[in-house]
Amino acid sequence: MRRAASRLTGQLARHAVFALAAGAAGALAAALATLALAAASSLSARFPWLVFALPALGAASIGIFRLLRLPLGAQPGSVVEDVRDDDPVPLALAPAALACTFLTVLGGGSAGATATALAMSSSAASGLGRLVRVEPIAARGPREARPGWPAACRIARALPPPFAVVGRVRGV
Repeated sequence: MRRAASRLTGQLARHAVFALAAGAAGALAAALATLALAAASSLSARFPWLVFALPALGAASIGIFRLLRLPLGAQPGSVVEDVRDDDPVPLALAPAALACTFLTVLGGGSAGATATALAMSSSAASGLGRLVRVEPIAARGPREARPGWPAACRIARALPPPFAVVGRVRGV
């Protein structure tokens, strides 16, 4: 009994450390993606001829994925599936997502910081989870929602609008 309680306490401590570190990594990833895409957009506006380089920049993006041995189908939808199924998200996805999105926007293409930040923060959190040895929270089956998962999603969905309003009022 004591062994089980000790294991549970250790796992709870690892989950708390992981939550703090993953939150910080996610915030850093979102900030970095936003800054990088703003810089790429600025360069694209300043040098409009970069639009002619978009095919070459797209080929460079494919080269980055191949160089890092990432599947070409890695995208936000696959990241969400990996997280939901407790599969690891490749650590190399963070720099690849940032670099490829930067190249797309640099060439005048359309790409958002949200998907890039999602891929980067998921990749960082997955790597941190392996480092801290956080065990996945067991579900009843691979496709079934964990207890509390729907409520957490509803809460997360409800939070951004009030914060967005506060940011607009403050001029952030």
